[in-house]
Amino acid sequence: AEWGRSLSASMSVAHPFLGSDFFRISFRYRWTEYISMPWRHHHVLALTLGGAVSVGPDSSSYYIGGYPDQDMLQAAMDQAHLGGRYLRGYPPGVIGGSQYHMLNAEYRFPLWNVERGIATLPLFLSHLWGSVFTDVGGAFSRDLDADELKVGVGAELIARVLIGYQLAFTFRFGYAHGFMEDGDDQIFFVMGLPY
Repeated sequence: AEWGRSLSASMSVAHPFLGSDFFRISFRYRWTEYISMPWRHHHVLALTLGGAVSVGPDSSSYYIGGYPDQDMLQAAMDQAHLGGRYLRGYPPGVIGGSQYHMLNAEYRFPLWNVERGIATLPLFLSHLWGSVFTDVGGAFSRDLDADELKVGVGAELIARVLIGYQLAFTFRFGYAHGFMEDGDDQIFFVMGLPY
């Protein structure tokens, strides 16, 4: 996307009165904003702020970190979005708590509008983009503490591919560096739906 926004929030309640074996209240939120840059056509700042909070004696634990190892076939079937849940530059699930909050900021720019397929095969390479990003986030079991936030930065080559003439996937090949404790230099290749 090159402009617009998306907002979502959800709440769930588990209680023995409602047939559950435990008591927990969970709240999730996500705000994604796309801002077209005025100086170049198709240059976009993509921002995603998301998180979750769980309270109660049986509160959930949330874990955040970098991209986990990915089964490409399972990723294609799940059709999961890649933004808002990953702290690139850190191992998967590196920190956890009863709440997490994450900001992903990406500056995306076009490299090549390919718009080509292979003969009549149902496989079509649409676009290639470059991206530089910053991820800031943390997971906490008490109040949010800005000193415990983790920061990762990096760059990606992003390819949008149409499979079967209708199903769009984003492939990301990139490098990330985590600056705080447990940070790492990572090279990754993942697939998911565009965010």
